Amino acid sequence: AVSEEQGEIFHQDIKEMERRYQGKWNVSMTADYCWTLLRDDPCKVHKRKSDKRTFEIKKKRYYKDL
Repeated sequence: AVSEEQGEIFHQDIKEMERRYQGKWNVSMTADYCWTLLRDDPCKVHKRKSDKRTFEIKKKRYYKDL
């Protein structure tokens, strides 16, 4: 079962991705979302350190004109 809060977060994430991809669903968009879920898991411990980029940071860096 999915809580209302989890559902709301999911819909916000999808809305942001639709905006980033200009409403065009494709395989890249789905893959981007899946990798974001894996990367942003707070319970997961990664062996390598990396720069964590969120949707907002990506949006500012790659989609400045949108």
